[in-house]
Amino acid sequence: MSTSTAAEDFYPPIEGVEELGKYRPGGLLPVRINDTFDRGRYRVLHKLGYGASSTIWLARDQSANRSRLVSLKIHSADTSSAADAVEPAVSAHLEQFSKSTGHPGAGFCRMIRGRFMHKALSGDSHLCQVSELAGPDLGTLTSWGPSGSGPRRLRADVARTVAKQVALAVDCMHDAGIVHGDITPSNILFRIPPAQSWTDDEVRIVLGPCETWTEDTPLGPIEVTETIDVQRFSNLNIMQPDILLSDFGQSFVATRKPAGYRAATQIKFMAPEAYFDGDASFASDVWALGCVLFHIRAGFSPFDGWFDHPDATFEQMVRTLGRLPDPWWAAWDARRALFDEDGRPLAKPGAANVPAQTHSLRELAYQIGRQDEPSDDFHHSMLEEPGTPLNEKEISLLQDLLTKMLRYHPEERITLKEVVAHPWFDVER
Repeated sequence: MSTSTAAEDFYPPIEGVEELGKYRPGGLLPVRINDTFDRGRYRVLHKLGYGASSTIWLARDQSANRSRLVSLKIHSADTSSAADAVEPAVSAHLEQFSKSTGHPGAGFCRMIRGRFMHKALSGDSHLCQVSELAGPDLGTLTSWGPSGSGPRRLRADVARTVAKQVALAVDCMHDAGIVHGDITPSNILFRIPPAQSWTDDEVRIVLGPCETWTEDTPLGPIEVTETIDVQRFSNLNIMQPDILLSDFGQSFVATRKPAGYRAATQIKFMAPEAYFDGDASFASDVWALGCVLFHIRAGFSPFDGWFDHPDATFEQMVRTLGRLPDPWWAAWDARRALFDEDGRPLAKPGAANVPAQTHSLRELAYQIGRQDEPSDDFHHSMLEEPGTPLNEKEISLLQDLLTKMLRYHPEERITLKEVVAHPWFDVER
């Protein structure tokens, strides 16, 4: 886990740029466009994004016999050792498992294709990982559109295709004995095969120029680069309804969970046992996947809470699934202001005559497409037209699948094999 410093608090956030305070000794590596890595093999062309302890770059693999675009992830110095012990090992394990079994989900797991250590001028060492270049993540794609128009969602047939691919990828990991640990829309990337062969000029034309400028950081003035505007992909026919499940940083072999492991999944996709007990397992992956499958079809999570606050998330969860089991119920202090001890919502102050709202998974599925804001400003071939609801058959099947995946007690949830075999994936409109 990255170690923060008080100095980070003095650098105001900049949209599209990682936290400047993380450029410190032991922190992130300053990178400039056209910097090269691994003895000149990889040359940086643009910036794809950043995470809590890494930056991700569009780079050209200039090795002999090939010239292709790849994703280059550069870890902070203080997380490089831990990351080097986890992600490459999981990727290698999956590669070996795939070769020996031919599991159909292996092709949807984003493997690490190369790794090396980069020694900075400061003396810090940074783990660098090379992966297949991919396009926008699911969370970004479903948030596209005019401000205030609400979430977008994938077209019905595309949604079920993508959902099946994600389920197969997780099933592959479970068959290989690995818990993913962080199944969220941001870790589901869309493939963009044609982009891998773009020239440098095509990169500049399609993705636009790199916006760079100088900012002060704990390391002194550095050149910072704004992240690519991924909406530029929206007008291209290069995105495929073909995904990669990425980021194995929270993954582990189920029989050897690391000591002190704590789930770091976004709260609205986190299983309750992961939040209250710090437990993570195949079953917690099933819960997270259930939330993601709903997100794929609806464009939002079934337990969306205000600013992803745990109390707001659990409020939506209890309104949908009912009272949390003990001892989680007693451990959730905020329940007293929201529910009685049987899990019934309390009327809000000043609204004593207004029934407190609850909603079932069936009602959530029914509302998909029925509360859309009309818009003529944004269209994409992979997205559903606003106002397109689910039919009765799909509502019933989606409710059945989610009911079996989103059970409070982990041992009562279905397995990934049962998820993959569920008829919802093959329902016709």
